[in-house]
Amino acid sequence: MVHASLIITHSSSLNTALGAAQAAGLPSERVITLDESNQIKVDSLIQRGLRSEPNFVEQRLRKGEAKTKVAFFSFSSGTTGKPKVCQALD
Repeated sequence: MVHASLIITHSSSLNTALGAAQAAGLPSERVITLDESNQIKVDSLIQRGLRSEPNFVEQRLRKGEAKTKVAFFSFSSGTTGKPKVCQALD
C-alpha cells in the first residue's frame, strides 16, 4: 500500500485525481496539475521553491540499503495494462 502525500495530474484527469485524493484523505490542495486549471500550477510551485530555503535533510543510504528502500514510485503502465508497480506488489 502506498501512502501518497501528493498527486500530480493533467487537468483532463483532475476529477479522478480529486476523487482519489479524497478517498486517501489527502487535501485537494495536495493535487497539482501539469497544465492550466484551477489547481496549483507547476510554475507557481517552482517560483515558491526558488523563493524559499530548502526544508529537507538529504537522506544518505548505507551500503546495500538501496536494495530495500523505495525512493519514488512511478505509476506508469507503459502502454497498456495494469501499472507496473501493482504487478510488482501482486
